[in-house]
Amino acid sequence: MTRQRLIWLTTASLALVIGARHSATVWAQRPPNTSETRLTVANKTQRNADITPPRIISITPSPANWVVDNIGVREIRVGFSETVIIPPVGAVLSWTLWHGGVTVYGTSYDSATNTLIITPATPVRDDRLTLIVTDAITDAAGNPLDGEIDDPANPTLPSGNGSPGGRAVFRINILQGDVNRDGVVNDADGTVLLNSLGKCTGMPGFNVNADLNIDGCVNALDVAIYKLAKGRSLPPTDLISREVSVFNRTFENAITDTVAREISVFNSAFDNEISDSISREVSVENQTP
Repeated sequence: MTRQRLIWLTTASLALVIGARHSATVWAQRPPNTSETRLTVANKTQRNADITPPRIISITPSPANWVVDNIGVREIRVGFSETVIIPPVGAVLSWTLWHGGVTVYGTSYDSATNTLIITPATPVRDDRLTLIVTDAITDAAGNPLDGEIDDPANPTLPSGNGSPGGRAVFRINILQGDVNRDGVVNDADGTVLLNSLGKCTGMPGFNVNADLNIDGCVNALDVAIYKLAKGRSLPPTDLISREVSVFNRTFENAITDTVAREISVFNSAFDNEISDSISREVSVENQTP
């Protein structure tokens, strides 16, 4: 009997010890207060929030290089710094000087390269093409495009001023055979072409501007492109400049300044009117017996 009781006590003691350890383990693994957990998650989310806007990092064809072949612009590729969302309307505006707005074009998005592809219904030739990529384009976090470009004809990339919001405006000059990129196809272009005739990339005397069809060599094909276009010219420029890109902000600042001035003038006029009225009342009261 004594032995059985001893065994029972030992077993009970062991169960008590195991139970205590189990309880300790459960207590150690118990999750923290729910409100504390939510606060911690919220703080981490806030710290990790994406506040960096997308920017334009490439434009093809490059506005600085012009398009001088016999095909013109069949598509424009705009590369972004991250994945972006292109809205079905309002992402791109465009116009040309000879033919007015390029209203018929398609857009597609290459998610592998973060590239917006703009495709006019027909190639744009012998004209000045202006494109506006708007800040209706956002990244996945909703940050609008940081798109400002200082010089539309020779943009420095990436775009933007470091703050979300801002349109990108750029200008592509397109003129077949314009070797020297002066907006007119004439004998001066023929001279530059002749001086580089027969030369290819890497050879002394090769002029990349004379390679009109961009095949790496200046040859009879380039001469033919030039001769067919001789006498053509671009329309006079509309003097597009960086002001177009920052028009909205300039306008908003102007409105803000105007309102501030109007309020200031109103307050001054009102104060003066009140002062004059009080002075008149005091004067009348003093003169009244």
